[in-house]
Amino acid sequence: MPAENFLNRYIRRLTFAFLACLICPAPSFALDTVRLTIERIRVIDGSPDSDGGEADFFVRWQIAGARSHNEDRGNQDSLEGMNEIMPRWEFTQDVDRNVAGTIPIQIEVWDEDGFLNGADDQLDASSSPSTRVVALSLNLATCVITLGPNSGVFASSTTTTLITTGACGQLLSVSGDGTPESEARVYLEFRVTRESDIRPDSAIAGTAPRIRCTHAPLIPVTGEPIVITASSVNATGGAILAEQFNIFFASALGVNAPTSMPATPAGVCSVGATGTTTCAITQTVPVGSAAFSYGCSTTVAGLDAWSGWKTAPIGLTADDDPIPVVRTGSSESRIDIVFAPDRNSYPDISGRAFQNDVAAAILNGYYSEDIFLMNQDHFNFWIAQQPGLVSDFTASDCDHEPPSDWSDNYGFADLGVIMHTWDRPAGAPAFRDCAPGGESYVSSPAGAPRTLLHETGHTPFGLADEYCCDGGYFEAEPANIYSEWGNDLTEDCRADLANLGRTTGCRLVDVGAGTIIGTGPFSNFHSTSEPPSNDLMNDNRTPQAADIRSFNEMFTRCRNTSC
Repeated sequence: MPAENFLNRYIRRLTFAFLACLICPAPSFALDTVRLTIERIRVIDGSPDSDGGEADFFVRWQIAGARSHNEDRGNQDSLEGMNEIMPRWEFTQDVDRNVAGTIPIQIEVWDEDGFLNGADDQLDASSSPSTRVVALSLNLATCVITLGPNSGVFASSTTTTLITTGACGQLLSVSGDGTPESEARVYLEFRVTRESDIRPDSAIAGTAPRIRCTHAPLIPVTGEPIVITASSVNATGGAILAEQFNIFFASALGVNAPTSMPATPAGVCSVGATGTTTCAITQTVPVGSAAFSYGCSTTVAGLDAWSGWKTAPIGLTADDDPIPVVRTGSSESRIDIVFAPDRNSYPDISGRAFQNDVAAAILNGYYSEDIFLMNQDHFNFWIAQQPGLVSDFTASDCDHEPPSDWSDNYGFADLGVIMHTWDRPAGAPAFRDCAPGGESYVSSPAGAPRTLLHETGHTPFGLADEYCCDGGYFEAEPANIYSEWGNDLTEDCRADLANLGRTTGCRLVDVGAGTIIGTGPFSNFHSTSEPPSNDLMNDNRTPQAADIRSFNEMFTRCRNTSC
């Protein structure tokens, strides 16, 4: 979700992780993820808005023939009415390096009008007299960007030297020349990066290895050893023997970030045919470093897996801003999950108890469920420095209190998790966690990763409960349960069966099995074709077809900068 302004401080401190760590050598995967990042757009002259107002910028882009745009997306709407923006919009496309070779990339800058102002206006972002479009090509093998002799692209925002080739991760800038005539000329800064894709080709997805890559402690202090651990698992989370692990590591001194990641791994576990399931290295960062970045790869039976790059801070901050403990990139293109301590469970976040429980939740929850592990590059994890307070749904009360600064500092968060350690006396009803309707935060106990994933299904993925008979029932889009009316109480469910790869299985979720109910034109019940057991939104177990559909729909939006 789009981040609030305070995050710019972290972006400046952690810039190295997102400008450079996508350009270093990585394992030889067939699939690549190409990422186009729009850093800045500024009106040079003219009036992009027909009524003389400020610009409502949006971008239409093309990568390897795939086209999309971010018009009317949340992260675009929030920046309307400004003639200069620094949006950090990310657009990604997965490509097959062995097939594609060199791919075309195009950028178009537009002003959104509509209604009484007429059609949208394409603005001139190219110095070429024949087009308003910035066009370039990317060699996937060498990561060389070819710009063309008349591209008018500069090596940076501070040089006047035109270049015809650039490199992955390099900040490039271009200005429109006013031809062909348009409503306005704009100045554009952008980057193109390429990294090995975390997601394997669909043909081998079931057999391809997965990799977990974590650091400890979660928030190290200056000079403290940092352990990076890689482990190889299969699609069901079982450990598998790997022939080799590579672990990459880099740090920055203050805000002076290195311009590239290391060309060789910081650590290698190469054991050949005998295999091992884990690899760990210990690193320290120089005094004054603000953060560090790391990534892990593994090879199993000739197939590779790559974790993507992760960035973490050194030490707590002096203010109350949230701390990005595992950050994979811009909040515009990530699902941002914030962990807050329950004030009755943890005295403060500086102690390692809360930090260790959060680290365990990430590893044993999100990184232990295959669909989340395979999309680990779409998640940022944060810690809130102010506590919240959980309430118990056992008394039909789901009235959690979020951190006191939630409305001010957490507009970027897709999910807040108030973590607690509540335990009931023997014989008393178990504490029942819940997600308040209409809110973006939930409760979850430490050491219960399946409960955490169930609550994550509610928020931000919009899934309803599937158990009987006192859950939260609603129909979302896409749906995992259906609000049925009238005499046929499984009609909508049956209409969606084929889309989920099913032919039968519709059942009512808000009445018990065998219950006799009356029907009529005003009858309203909820149906689903998800199984009555072994299901994430029923008994906290395996995500099923409708759950996975909702997950994939959001991950697709993330790849188009609209999480």
